[in-house]
Amino acid sequence: MAGPPYLGDEQIRRMLPMEHAVMALEAAFRAGPPGSDAPAARAGLGGGELVLSAGERGRWAAARLTTAPASRPASAPTSRPSPAASEPVTGAWPAGDGGHFGDGGAAAVFVVFEAAELRPRLLLDARALAVLRAAAASALATRHLAKADARRLVVLGTGADARAHVRAMLAVRQPDEVRVVGQDPHRARRLAGELDAEHGAKVIPGTPDDVAEADIVCVCRPGPLFAGPIPVPAPGSHVNVLGGRTPEPGSWRPYVVGEHAGMPGCDTDLHHVLTGEGTPPPGAPTLFTSSGLIAEDLVLAAELAAKLG
Repeated sequence: MAGPPYLGDEQIRRMLPMEHAVMALEAAFRAGPPGSDAPAARAGLGGGELVLSAGERGRWAAARLTTAPASRPASAPTSRPSPAASEPVTGAWPAGDGGHFGDGGAAAVFVVFEAAELRPRLLLDARALAVLRAAAASALATRHLAKADARRLVVLGTGADARAHVRAMLAVRQPDEVRVVGQDPHRARRLAGELDAEHGAKVIPGTPDDVAEADIVCVCRPGPLFAGPIPVPAPGSHVNVLGGRTPEPGSWRPYVVGEHAGMPGCDTDLHHVLTGEGTPPPGAPTLFTSSGLIAEDLVLAAELAAKLG
């Protein structure tokens, strides 16, 4: 008997275009806010550790399995914790600018089940699903929070999340120019060239100073939000940030929107923004912060499962 099919990065993106992913998340968030994830279960096996996170939505249930060698701490691919309050804030670019910064180098798989019988139906590359979901959620927030005439987009980072966020922003806005800012100028130039050719948009490498003039900023790398040589965004701008991070108390203060009610440091959640109950003050800068939830991943996984029949 054949097992459930497996979809990798390219197959996921081909079967679930960004526009479709954004629409699926919008319908889900309008229906109600997702709850926070249940605590992950951990087990030491062999020379490493297995981390299991699980969730359920309608007819579907899911388990995200992450493995990591014992020599490094395991972390789920979509769980991006905020820096500790005691962590020193520096202007240096942190390590991990070139990749999907939440994966911790771990192997990860997302298993979709029929909830009624817990029968496995589909296996997915959990990192690829996380990258798509994070970008689609940011695009959804941008659609409802960013200025309709936003023309300047700046993306901080040069890895998979940065690439996906450029695609996502172009799905909901038509900026005159996209600037990619990275720790490594060569990586930034290469990614900008690839995205320029892929989308036919004006995508060029940028510098941290570009943040001050941006209408939309996507923070797709770890570390402090805006510190050292990176200025804060312009008044009236919109920022998307991965990792569940919010500005430090007393610093730049936008209207902060989280994925679900109760996220620390947030003024409201995405559900209430979509339903008109969490409208930001006129002209206020806005920030959407996402940490990645099983319920969100499962929304997109269910779309893929339905396409397979």
